[in-house]
Amino acid sequence: MKRGSVLVAAALAVALPCVALAGDGKVTIGARPLAVDGAHGTQACTAGPHCLWVQQRLEGGVARAPFSGTVRSWKILGPNGSFQLAVVRKHGPNQWKLVRASDGVTLSAGPFEVEKLFTHLRIRKGDWLGITASAFGASSFTVDNGQPAGSCRIGFVPGPSPGETDSPDPGSGGCGDLILMNARITR
Repeated sequence: MKRGSVLVAAALAVALPCVALAGDGKVTIGARPLAVDGAHGTQACTAGPHCLWVQQRLEGGVARAPFSGTVRSWKILGPNGSFQLAVVRKHGPNQWKLVRASDGVTLSAGPFEVEKLFTHLRIRKGDWLGITASAFGASSFTVDNGQPAGSCRIGFVPGPSPGETDSPDPGSGGCGDLILMNARITR
């Protein structure tokens, strides 16, 4: 075998396992599973017209879109009120833009019930997903407060509207918290 052929064969041996991992073109962003694994609480929107929360980091999971694609479905634990799934993009050192949001839905579930919803939202590689909730305590969902310090969320109270940019509210986020939501993205 010639030297060039050996190099190509070696490169393929390294690359093929990576292709197989991304072969189906699907990924789930967010909490997996949607279950409380420790202390839990309820996140409610307290200022209007709506609030936005984003899982900025997720220890042991996927917090950002690893490729551009479409969100086809999403799940949320314990929702009560009006919600939207939001595509969020970092827009400067401490600025975040709510790029687009799904149609709003009104849900009523117990604190440990999962609601599955369908949507068709475009997302770019590197974007985050978030949850918007209507204001004044009318909307809430379950969060897990017993997570590792590597799982961090940010909040915008009140939240930006689609197309607007804003800075997170320092009192509405933190580490050790997990938004109990996830979404399925396909290429």
